Amino acid sequence: MQLPFRFFIEGIFSALVLLFSSFIAYFIPQSSFYIFYGLVVIFAVLSYKNLTLGALLIFAELSLGGHGYMIRLPFVYGYISLRHIWFFVFLIIFALKHRGALYILWQRRTITLDLIIGTLFVTLYGAVLGILRGNGLKDVFFDANAFIFLLMFFPIVYIAVRDSTFLQRITYFLLGSLTVLSFMTLLTFFIFSNAISIAPAWYMWVRDVRIGEITDIGGLYRVFFQSHIFLLIAVIVFGILSFIKQFPLNFYSHKTVFFIFPIIFIGSLIVSMSRSFALGITAGIATVFGVALFLGKITLKDFPKLVIKWLFIFLCALLLVGLLSGSFFDVTHFKERLQIAGDPAVDSRWALIKPVMEEIKNNPVFGEGFGTSVSFKTSDPRIIETTEGTGEYQTYSFEWGFFDLWLKTGFFGLIVWLVLLFSIIRSAFDLLRRGESVAEALSAVGIVVTVAVVHFFTPYLNHPLGIGAISIAVALTMKEASHLLYSDD
Repeated sequence: MQLPFRFFIEGIFSALVLLFSSFIAYFIPQSSFYIFYGLVVIFAVLSYKNLTLGALLIFAELSLGGHGYMIRLPFVYGYISLRHIWFFVFLIIFALKHRGALYILWQRRTITLDLIIGTLFVTLYGAVLGILRGNGLKDVFFDANAFIFLLMFFPIVYIAVRDSTFLQRITYFLLGSLTVLSFMTLLTFFIFSNAISIAPAWYMWVRDVRIGEITDIGGLYRVFFQSHIFLLIAVIVFGILSFIKQFPLNFYSHKTVFFIFPIIFIGSLIVSMSRSFALGITAGIATVFGVALFLGKITLKDFPKLVIKWLFIFLCALLLVGLLSGSFFDVTHFKERLQIAGDPAVDSRWALIKPVMEEIKNNPVFGEGFGTSVSFKTSDPRIIETTEGTGEYQTYSFEWGFFDLWLKTGFFGLIVWLVLLFSIIRSAFDLLRRGESVAEALSAVGIVVTVAVVHFFTPYLNHPLGIGAISIAVALTMKEASHLLYSDD
C-alpha cells in the first residue's frame, strides 16, 4: 500500500472509531467509562511511539467533535471530554520526550512563535482580570479554557519542521477524516429529509454530545456541524490545486478523484446553510486568487476555465443534495437563509452589537476579563421559549468574535491576535516571494483569511477548532523556520 493512501485510510479509520465509540457510549452509558479510558490509553501509547500520529488523532477528533463532547464522562462542573484528556496527554508526552525541543524553540523562536506566546499571556491576563473583577471562577474557566489549545502550536511547529512527511501525512489524514465528516453530514440530512425511523434517536445523539445542530426550516433540514470549518479549508486547498500542482498531494492528476471530494465537501457545506461560512470561504478564495494573480501564479485567461470547472462541481454538489432530500427541494429555502432582514439569528446578532459596544466602552484599553457577561434582548424563538417570552438573555459566550476578544482582553489583547494572523500571512508571502512552497503558502493565506472572516461573525478563534485550523496554517509556513531545529534533541 502506497504511503499517501495509507495515511488516507488511517484518517478514515480513526474518524470511524471515534464516531462509533461516541454512538455506543451515548446509547449504552455503562460502556462510556471503558470506552473513554480505553481510547485514552491507546492514544497515549500511539503518541509515545509516534508523536506525529498523536497530533493527527487530535485533528481527527477536531474534524468531527464539534464542541468537543463527542466522548465524555461526568465531572465536577458538567463533563470532562476526551478532547481535553488527549490534549493534556499529548502535551505531557511532548514535554517529557522532546524537552530539548522546547529549549531550542525558545532560543530560536520566530516572530510568529513570539506572538503565539503573546496570545498565551493575553489569555492569562484575561483570566486573572476576570477573577479579580468577580466574574465567577466557573464562568472564567469555561470562557477561557479553550485558549489552552494555543499550546498545541509548539508541538505542531516541532513536528512540521522535524518530520518531512508531516504535511503530506496530515493532508491525507484530514482528507480521510473529513470524508467521514461529509458522509456523516449527508447521511444526517438524508435521515431527516426522508423521515427515517432512526431520526429521533439520531437527533438526541447529535444534540446531546454537541456534534452539531439539526434544524427544520420549513420542510428542509439544516445540518450544521461546527467542525465544518475544516471543510472550508479543504475546499480552498482543492481550489488552489486547480491551478498549482506543487502540493504534497499527488492525486490531483486523477480527474475523477479530484471532482469527487470537492463535490461531497461542498454538498456538506450547502446543507450546513451557514452564512458565516459562505462569507468566509468567499473571502478566502477571493484573497487566494487575488494574490495568485498579483504574483503571476495565474493569469486572467485561466479564469474562465476555472470558473466553469468549479461551477460544474457546485452544480453537482447541489444535485447530490437534491437527490438526498428525497424530492428536489425548493431553492427558496436557500434564498430565505440568504436574507438578512427578519431572520431571528441575524436579528439577535444585530441586537447584541450595541450592548457589547457599551460594555467595551467601560474599559476599552484593558478589557473586562473572561467571564464578562452581556445582557440583550433577542427575537430568537429558542431563547424566547426558555425566558418565558421575554427574550432577555445574559451570556458570556456570544457572536462577533473579535468584539468578544476586545471586551475580555482589551484593545492590546485584540491587537496581539490581529498581529499574529498578519504574521502568518507575512510568513506565507515570504515563501511566495522566493517562489518556494507556493501551494502551501497560498493555502496558509486562504486559511487565515477564511477563519478570520468567519470568526468576525461566529467565534472560532476562541475555540479549539479555530485554533487547530490556524495551527495548520502555521505548519504550512514552517519551511521558512527550518533553521529552528537542526539536531536531535
